[in-house]
Amino acid sequence: MRDLEWSGYVLKDFRFDFAAGSRVLDVGCGEGRQLSILAAEGVWPCGIDMSMTVLRSCRSRGLPVVQGRGERLPYLPEYFDGVICKVVLPYVNERTTIREIGRVLRPGGVAYFVSHGAGYYLRYVLQPPHFAFWLYGTRTLLNTWLWATTGRLLPGFLGDTLFQSRRRLLECYRAAGLELEGESPSPKYLGSSVFLYDRVKKIGSGACECDNFSPPLAAG
Repeated sequence: MRDLEWSGYVLKDFRFDFAAGSRVLDVGCGEGRQLSILAAEGVWPCGIDMSMTVLRSCRSRGLPVVQGRGERLPYLPEYFDGVICKVVLPYVNERTTIREIGRVLRPGGVAYFVSHGAGYYLRYVLQPPHFAFWLYGTRTLLNTWLWATTGRLLPGFLGDTLFQSRRRLLECYRAAGLELEGESPSPKYLGSSVFLYDRVKKIGSGACECDNFSPPLAAG
């Protein structure tokens, strides 16, 4: 149902493109759909998520996953050749999570970010399926405005979601040693981005260390 709700805004041809043999981390892996696709493409995938329910589902299908948060990834620096972060930033500390992704990504490695823009929540305010969605969109717009202007969040559950902006993302990328290689434009709602699709690269150069692969090592 949610896929149909946003079908006019989702980029159907946007791909997470990694070379076979790459080590790729999926931050917020959910039930492992993307992990399965990566494995079928010859990539060495690893997923991380907070929910034990979805992690059990992944493990039942033999997918390598760990429990953890985007703000503190339990991996050694420069361990991964690639990272996927799909619709995770709205629900975490965006700056800290992007910094952690930059830390675990090797020089020259690539990360893909898919985020919610202001248009996602503006549509809920102006065209809500029902009142709960209006409330959700309104508090997210207010929470993000407060965060952008004061560095504070609304109290409790009211402050648990942010939309991403191009300016803030670029600032976070630079602070994490990442540079934007390309952005894929998606349809907008009343002139505001609904989804932001970014491909970023870790500044520096380095060869892919795909030989003699071993499972990811925890940082401690």
